Amino acid sequence: MANDLSRAKNGSFCCDVNRPRRISEARSDLAPARIVPTSLLLYFVMALCAWLPLGFQANAGWASLVSSPTGVYLGDTPQMPFLWVDNTAFGDPRNGMNVVARQGSQNLASTAARTGAWLAANSGAGQSHRPFAPQATATGVWYWGLMAEYQGGSPYKRYAVSSGWVEMSGSWNTGGVVMSYNVQALGNPTSLNGSANTDHRATRIDLTWSKWSGRDVMVVRSTSSNFTAPTQGSTYNSGNTLGSGTVIYRGGATSVTSTGLLPNTTYYYRFYSENFSYYSSGAQISQTTEMPRARNTDGNANPQQPSATIYLGDSGLTFGLDSWGTIESNFGRARLWLRHNNADVSGGTSSDWTGFVDVNNKTRTSGTFNQTGTWYWGFETGYGSPYGDGFWYKASNASW
Repeated sequence: MANDLSRAKNGSFCCDVNRPRRISEARSDLAPARIVPTSLLLYFVMALCAWLPLGFQANAGWASLVSSPTGVYLGDTPQMPFLWVDNTAFGDPRNGMNVVARQGSQNLASTAARTGAWLAANSGAGQSHRPFAPQATATGVWYWGLMAEYQGGSPYKRYAVSSGWVEMSGSWNTGGVVMSYNVQALGNPTSLNGSANTDHRATRIDLTWSKWSGRDVMVVRSTSSNFTAPTQGSTYNSGNTLGSGTVIYRGGATSVTSTGLLPNTTYYYRFYSENFSYYSSGAQISQTTEMPRARNTDGNANPQQPSATIYLGDSGLTFGLDSWGTIESNFGRARLWLRHNNADVSGGTSSDWTGFVDVNNKTRTSGTFNQTGTWYWGFETGYGSPYGDGFWYKASNASW
């Protein structure tokens, strides 16, 4: 027991087998350097595990994913909510990474898979990054994985996500990708409203709405209630045609005035939420423009006819109406119609037109009254192209 380990004369070692040594009898002259590496390695592993966020596991220097993006809508480019940690002790520093995703299929090796924007990465241990997935171009479930590139001429390395990162050595494991996120359809704008513009009731309609979830809005106008849906991924600007409709607005406001309209015409408006050129299903309203109105302040616009008795053979008698309405900056022109024993004066005889002048009163003189009895009369207003003629004064209350 005096010597546990002794050297033989020939230089080899030999030992005696004795009872186990008590802890209190342990020798203190053993070199401590032989146990330091093991202790430091254990300390390093413990420190690394303590540093990684709860729920992440280390695998070849990576921190693995435990969740996917939520609240993703059509047109979004979601940022992946994981921490990618590189430890240079396990390989060369990386150059960067892409998220690869595909709607409805786990086969990321297919050309149908889409690739997100390249994210350049800094080298060095402890670096973390959150790359973006490709734009969500369709609703439904999207499956995804990660593709990384290393410095030093190394090829791409693909990582499929299951319980942790699984390195695929240059190819996708189509059966191992189980992480996914759901892309939802966009909601439509709400609180839609249309009303005649105060100053231009015959040719303009004021539109208002509330945005859905802060998304931009596109408004399409048509004289038909049947709209053509916008093509997903296509960008439309004001003035572009879309089927039988015309885009009149795209942006982040909550109101617009629809201009260039025809009087007494029904227009349909369809409102779409727009998210980076992707669109909701749309919701619509309709609104009818008014006829031009007289501008006199009392609202009567009383007709003016001869006060004296009219006799057979009279001619050149003056008829008129106060202050005709305007369409935009067009003051209109007027002509007198007369018809014997028939209230539909449009089938009677007309005078010539006045000019397009802004006057408080428009008058015309009659032809010859060649029959006795009751004669009906009225004024027709015309506004030229594109509004046309045929706007009739119907009563003494400023309506048409």
